[in-house]
Amino acid sequence: MWSQLGLKVGECIVNWIVWVVALAFGGLVLSYAVTGWMLKPLNEAERAHLEEAGTAHDFAALPSGATHFRHETANGEGAASNEEPARPLIVLVHGYSTPSFVYNDYFAPLTAAGFDVLSFDLYGRGFSDRPSGTYGVDRYTGQLGHLLDHIAAARPGSNAPVHLVGYSMGGAIVTHFANLHPERVASMTLIAPAGLAVPEGQVSPIMFSPLVGEWVFRVLGANLMQKGLTDGFDDYAPDPEAFTADFARQFDYRGLDHALLDTIRAFGRGEFQVDFANVHQARIPVQAFFSEDDSVIPIISATRLEELNPDAEIHRFTDGDHAIGYGRADEIAAGIVVFAGR
Repeated sequence: MWSQLGLKVGECIVNWIVWVVALAFGGLVLSYAVTGWMLKPLNEAERAHLEEAGTAHDFAALPSGATHFRHETANGEGAASNEEPARPLIVLVHGYSTPSFVYNDYFAPLTAAGFDVLSFDLYGRGFSDRPSGTYGVDRYTGQLGHLLDHIAAARPGSNAPVHLVGYSMGGAIVTHFANLHPERVASMTLIAPAGLAVPEGQVSPIMFSPLVGEWVFRVLGANLMQKGLTDGFDDYAPDPEAFTADFARQFDYRGLDHALLDTIRAFGRGEFQVDFANVHQARIPVQAFFSEDDSVIPIISATRLEELNPDAEIHRFTDGDHAIGYGRADEIAAGIVVFAGR
């Protein structure tokens, strides 16, 4: 009798565990599905709404999808007409998670100095499309090339070599682009560039786990990333509240979670040191800005760049963390004016 009772109790416990696991798994699946369902599609109608509201600037229909961009000229009146002479073009490429609005404070000083200025949202970020496929460096260098072709086609004579500016992951992107197309690049300014050194523990192994990474980025990603911004970097912005709101807006749309996760997987712990060395061999002028207390891009990256490109001009801030791209915008923009104007 006691053995039969023990079997019954054991069977009940097993059944209870099975039900608990099943309910927990079902809850995870449901939360993933519901979170995705609540997000808005970033389609043509939504883009038109964003333009009408003044939230977005312009969109270009590129081969891999619509790209949100901002193009202003030295006259400060938006994209130039065909009748105006082409001026030197500065192209601003943002980093991993913060879209092109991170460069808002660069437009006034750069256009005032006589440059045309172009910024854009990388695929999967901001208001640009979230196409299927891999979000690696080749996708982004392709997007950059296609956008430059779009600008040149809209304004004949404006296809001269451009001055590239890359912030964080954008630094690796513009360096790879310059390696592939040195004839299209007049100079490069790197702001805390990725691809030179990766600190241990920055990329969690869980991000490479199938399904687990997808769930984390879909269900928790928005809150975790926005909390990380407000806990660490938004105070460096001229208007922290507006900066946080602009950052959060992109999370309203489907596909951002996949783009962010796949970028981690595609870039992985990859380094782009060959690209940095090849840019030196191509004799492309390079300057770079680093912060000595950067918690994302270690200051050893500056030393590594000096080794790979002895001709690069290195500027070091003693503070500002990884937020120097927008926290020190005036100083960096002034440096770009001098460097690109040579």
